[in-house]
Amino acid sequence: RPRRWTWAVGGTAIAAGIAALVMPLAMAPVSAAYTVQTAPGENRTVTLADGTRIDMNGGTTLRLDRNDPRVASLDAGEAVFTVHHDSARPFTLHSRDLAVQDVGTVFDVVRNNKRLYVAVAEGAVSFQPGRDALLLKAGDALVARQDINQVERVPVAIDAVGGWRSGRLTFNGTPLVEVAAAIRRTNGADVRFDTDLSARPFTGMVRLTGDAAKDIHQGLPVTPAGGHGPTTQPGATPEGNK
Repeated sequence: RPRRWTWAVGGTAIAAGIAALVMPLAMAPVSAAYTVQTAPGENRTVTLADGTRIDMNGGTTLRLDRNDPRVASLDAGEAVFTVHHDSARPFTLHSRDLAVQDVGTVFDVVRNNKRLYVAVAEGAVSFQPGRDALLLKAGDALVARQDINQVERVPVAIDAVGGWRSGRLTFNGTPLVEVAAAIRRTNGADVRFDTDLSARPFTGMVRLTGDAAKDIHQGLPVTPAGGHGPTTQPGATPEGNK
């Protein structure tokens, strides 16, 4: 069914009628589908039969098929894909009814509810491959908001792509609720913001050391529960893994 997307380019919204591409999984005649999951704070690396490596962040659900290593589905969470390029059989990653396809690539993908984030560190990917494809090259990132049918392309520092693997989380105008989700995936800390803060954008880097309360206090303009010292915004409450 045709879907009306709004493409945000340089701060200007451009309406474009784009047919949502629902690409069926190219399954082998005999399916050998399986699911790989990680808990919040747990990292895992999966190597496919074709040599493609997938570094999974915490809180991630990935669906794969042993009989077809050229397709995958990201249901939730975050993963960095280092794809073994094969021009005859491109690697395709599905996430609900959206898809990206490699053009010889290292890229990071985040699925958080109705938001899909794609950032390219090497090579290129095709978003929604087909007639309405949008090509992302190294240094490009994309935010697709399926709740409002909006796609926005933004720049990203190449060395920040997949930075969670070394404990560096970099954000550029990211709502604090998404920042909290990224922290939870990476180290399992449950960070919650007051409702009036959750939509506020944050630009900066959070370096995770394993001490959640300290990391949040130093990295974000908020005060953790029980925290002290100068701040610009109150309201963050780290719970659970502290």
